[in-house]
Amino acid sequence: MSEKQIINRVKKLRELESQKDSLEKQIGKIKAEIQADMQDMEELRAGNYLVRWTFTTSNRFNTAAFKKAYTDLYEQFKKPSATRRFSVTEV
Repeated sequence: MSEKQIINRVKKLRELESQKDSLEKQIGKIKAEIQADMQDMEELRAGNYLVRWTFTTSNRFNTAAFKKAYTDLYEQFKKPSATRRFSVTEV
């Protein structure tokens, strides 16, 4: 693989990431507009579309509180996790 090919791929990646950011902002704006239209409704029918905006509840484990209350037990059960981080920066 030549350096020129990698440069072209990186340029394309940066371009697509920029488009993605722009699209995500547009998506967020449109969602917010629909949610404002819905006010307190959980369901809204519009033509062939059924839009739902429902409340959900989930239970999350509070790791920080557990670690504070049971430090020894926390240390017993924690395990290291390794990942590779990919980043592109212009120099």
